Amino acid sequence: MCGICGFTDYKNDYLLGAMAASLRHRGPDEDGFHYDGGRASLASRRLKIIDLDTGRQPVSNEDGTVTVVFNGEIYNYRELREELRRKGHSFRTASDTEVLVHLYEDLGAEMCSALRGMFAFALWDSGKGRLLLARDQFGIKPLYYAETGGSLFFASELKALLLSDRISRDLDPVALDAYFTLLRVPAPLTAFRAVKKLESGCLLVREGGRSVIRRYWDLKPEFPPETGAALRERLLAAFDESVREQLVSDVPLGLLLSGGLDSSAIAYSLGAAGAQVTAFSAGFSGADSAYDETRKAALAASAFGLRHERLEITADAAEVCTRLAEGFDEPFADSSAIPTYLVTRAASGKVKAALTGIGGDELFGGYPRHLGALHLKKYLMLPRPLRSAAAGAAGLLREGRGPRNLAGWAKRFTKGGLLDFPKAYHYWCTFLDEKGKNELYSLDFRTALSGSRYAPPFLPPSPDEIMRYELGGYLQDDLLALADRVSMMNSLELRVPFLDVRLAALTAGVTLSEKTGGGLEPKRLMRRMLAGRLPAELLSQKKMGFQAPVSRWLAEDLAPFMADTLSPRSLERSGYLDSSAVARLRGDHLSGRRDHSDRLYSVLMFELWLRSLKGPAAAVSALPVSSPRDFDRILLMNLGGLGDIVMMRPLLRALRSRFPAAKITLLTLERSASAARLLPELDSVESLAVRYKLPTPLAALRGLMTLLRLRKERFPLMLNQLAVSSPWGRRKIRFLKWILKPGFSAGRCIEDCPGLYDAPIYEREVEDRSEVDLSLRLLEPLGLRPEERHITFPVRPEDSAWADAELCRRGLAGRFLIGLNPGSFRPSRRWPPERWLELARRMRARYPEAGFVVTTGPGEEKLAEALGAGERTWTPGGALGAGQLAALLAKLSVYVTNDTGPMHLAAAVGTRVAAIFGPSDHVRFTPAVPRAMVRVVRTGSAGCFRPCYDFECADSRCLSDITPEAVLAAVEDLRAGK
Repeated sequence: MCGICGFTDYKNDYLLGAMAASLRHRGPDEDGFHYDGGRASLASRRLKIIDLDTGRQPVSNEDGTVTVVFNGEIYNYRELREELRRKGHSFRTASDTEVLVHLYEDLGAEMCSALRGMFAFALWDSGKGRLLLARDQFGIKPLYYAETGGSLFFASELKALLLSDRISRDLDPVALDAYFTLLRVPAPLTAFRAVKKLESGCLLVREGGRSVIRRYWDLKPEFPPETGAALRERLLAAFDESVREQLVSDVPLGLLLSGGLDSSAIAYSLGAAGAQVTAFSAGFSGADSAYDETRKAALAASAFGLRHERLEITADAAEVCTRLAEGFDEPFADSSAIPTYLVTRAASGKVKAALTGIGGDELFGGYPRHLGALHLKKYLMLPRPLRSAAAGAAGLLREGRGPRNLAGWAKRFTKGGLLDFPKAYHYWCTFLDEKGKNELYSLDFRTALSGSRYAPPFLPPSPDEIMRYELGGYLQDDLLALADRVSMMNSLELRVPFLDVRLAALTAGVTLSEKTGGGLEPKRLMRRMLAGRLPAELLSQKKMGFQAPVSRWLAEDLAPFMADTLSPRSLERSGYLDSSAVARLRGDHLSGRRDHSDRLYSVLMFELWLRSLKGPAAAVSALPVSSPRDFDRILLMNLGGLGDIVMMRPLLRALRSRFPAAKITLLTLERSASAARLLPELDSVESLAVRYKLPTPLAALRGLMTLLRLRKERFPLMLNQLAVSSPWGRRKIRFLKWILKPGFSAGRCIEDCPGLYDAPIYEREVEDRSEVDLSLRLLEPLGLRPEERHITFPVRPEDSAWADAELCRRGLAGRFLIGLNPGSFRPSRRWPPERWLELARRMRARYPEAGFVVTTGPGEEKLAEALGAGERTWTPGGALGAGQLAALLAKLSVYVTNDTGPMHLAAAVGTRVAAIFGPSDHVRFTPAVPRAMVRVVRTGSAGCFRPCYDFECADSRCLSDITPEAVLAAVEDLRAGK
């Protein structure tokens, strides 16, 4: 499994390296590059599955004239290899990739018809100046392309293409309209006008500056002469052969086992083949136990001799949704991505590849809508007034929030029954009709569409054309896109044995009526095929699908996150959706009147995706022609306080992972240096004595000497973590760059700053993203998109031992420990002293056995002393070093603070934090930890603006309005683990 990228008729080696680096999650094991002057550049990131030692890409033929980069697996490569050997081709590796170059030499552009597997590849024929881009018959592996300025760019994911400023980031309104229709953007569209998806079964040939796309495979039904038991045996033989072929691997394999028919069928074939495979199942418990199928999965695994692991689905749903919105690169709203992401994340630590049952429903008629299609023709014979009455009656039914929403199905069937067959079936596959979209879209969005709306290129005229319709639509653009993206986010390869061209041709030759017993039972043919193979309980079960309890989550767990993300202000800022329509959807769903989970989830994921989009700052076409692997010395600038140092940790980890041999130096403030020196990713720390006033002559001289010493290092890369937000800040950075003279620089800018950096990263003054997320965008020009965003901070053993000893000495060890931290560097951020004193009084009454630790901010020593007046209290004062403070905070049960520096440090060492915020940007500065670890306590105040960075404030009502009761409630939530 790999990620591939490249371009033709253009030369920019740095861009190629950055594109490849952005695909590192698809291939973490190694990279490879091929350059043919300015004619073609190819790159690959590889996840080693087959031929671990000699399978490095790109791979060329004997004379180097044909070169390929490849993503996927060719399951019949061994037989192709032997056939090519007999024809005189010689092989240097044992990989399936090398088969492609020799097959091209033999068959030219017709080569794809000979392949069975999942693949996307780019092949460059230097002699003919020809580029071939190909995608497998079902679209299991993705491939994006863009033609601009006489060049063609391609990549496995959108994020790699969007690194070039040659490719416009203008959004395509029709594609977005398609998204709200289908919850996905269908091929060949993407969310961006300039970029297209290569469709399944298609080949793009570029030669002489022109590109031609043609289809090399289409579903051609094979009408088997067998019936009854003979037909079932033939289908089973084809399926077993596909499973056996997909066992080819030089690394351990797994199976995603739900206990449903499809994955259980694979489990039987694996057991019969004697495969040593571990089965992984996603488990739900508590309020979501209705979605749990692990008991059936365990039954299947036991019956077929497979090892079985139950993976409990417990995660911060808001965090996962945000991660998915960014990882898909365009809006995508199939909520099955959540459990699939979590189960592949858990499985990826144990195996590198796994089989899954995707495709069984499409081939064997497994969806309720397949039964509905067979009954629809008879239903359409009823008089229209009767059908209208049925639709009206169904509309009165109250919908449930479980995995089987019968009332919702009745509504969809009867409303679709007011249309003809093709439109009715399409309606069943959609989630918003034209009326619903017109209500949801803002005036600006409707204007941008200018009357143009998405129209599917093909609708099924009869039940037996549904399979073709779904293979080219729902399967390609939803299920397979979901499986590829979420598994690749976790560097895990997913294989889909149901999607074999031979099996697909056979099942296409069997009518939907035969598959479902005349519309009486989903997959009746398949159930009879598997009789004698599967236990009776598995054969007779009803279909549930791999779902997440999104309906309940949106009404409960995710409700606060959804309210914030879909607030009127947020929706008006993004400009695509009508806030009143969204509020009505939320109100109906929260009240239980309607299950709007699909629509609300699509709106939520759309808004999260819009937030992940940024301007042209990530473009790198103007950067120096060199590989990012050449960065052997990196200078980071972070002229901030303690909190800024802590929030830098995810960025540091990503740099160290990408450049393990580089020397990383930090330039920071003198007051932050001691904390920075505790970070293991840094090789050295230099500091400047900069305050909010002019430095003394001696401090200025020492600072200049520090900068001149750094200049001698001739850093090829400089990154400034803190955003430049003022003319003074721009002058300061220009001065530092003038002295340091870095080779390449990137930095954050809140205002326009032309010429300040080689790659300016622009952001708005108010961002609904955390400071960690914003600072990680510094890595985009390097092609890096780290997945890990949580802050952590190391605690040294000697500091931890010191903290234990001090707590024991004061009789505080083993108690429920509450930390209080009044004060802030900025007076305008301080919660009033009388509020602190009242909070301490109430806490001592609420928790009589608790211990208290009072840390202090500058100028708050007297308040700290007053808070510490009581039994079981320690007030260490402000003399603690960064290491001791981190160790002490790690011993606390809950920490209450209005100072962002200690707030982030406490959260980073794993302590639950009640964070008191005034008018500052709480979204930006809430600690980047799981939501269960932090509670934000704040109020809005009329007349105040966000963000407010006033040093002093004559009327800080935003803070004084926060009550001790509100803070105490937050502590209660944290203590209860809510």
